[in-house]
Amino acid sequence: MDNEKTQARRFISYEREKRKNLKKRVATMPNTSTAIKIFIVFFLITFPIVCASQQLPGVKIQPACSNNNSETGPISKIKYKNVQYDLKYNPSCKEIALSKNGKSHVIERIPSHYDPEIVGMSNDVEFLPINLQPYLKQNKILYISARRSSAGDGMGECGSGLEKMLNVVDIENSPKIISRILISSCNNNIELVGSEMKEKNYGAFSADGGKLHINFIFYSDQDKTNSVLRDDLKGIVFP
Repeated sequence: MDNEKTQARRFISYEREKRKNLKKRVATMPNTSTAIKIFIVFFLITFPIVCASQQLPGVKIQPACSNNNSETGPISKIKYKNVQYDLKYNPSCKEIALSKNGKSHVIERIPSHYDPEIVGMSNDVEFLPINLQPYLKQNKILYISARRSSAGDGMGECGSGLEKMLNVVDIENSPKIISRILISSCNNNIELVGSEMKEKNYGAFSADGGKLHINFIFYSDQDKTNSVLRDDLKGIVFP
């Protein structure tokens, strides 16, 4: 979100400076009536905004999204106590939406330059399987999200790397994320057990004693590699 705000401020600053320069240039045009000058200023300011091709370099204006008609990737599904939960990532709008019995709620937006689809990993946005959802009785559902490690051109150590989060969502009323836990990271040297396999597997996760356990190959500077979600679901501990 901070990256998007920075881009927005840069875009606004650019537009303001452009308006000032346009007014100065038009004001000094010889043999031109005031009405024509006003029309020229209006046209030159509004035309680039209407034309998508005239955007400020580096600032991407996101298209409006429709819950039903937008392009979406694969839908992850879970049914619990006759309630259907669907999770889908919209690559056009960079939004993750969670539907509860057909009513969709956008719960996460990913900045354009961090779009996991750029590195071919948008399919990694998904629920954990039902057997790895030990907190449903507490109205909490778990899903994995992904985004690029950096917003650059793909070069460098983590240029094509990925960051994965385990997200805890409160589904009692309108779904909302209550915590995000980093579980895989090129930037922070975190890797799940089984991550080297090409096919999806959930061998790093297990549900035991009403808690989710996560096993890592390595986790930053931690000596231990077996973890469990904290009781408040806002982090992990290495017992």
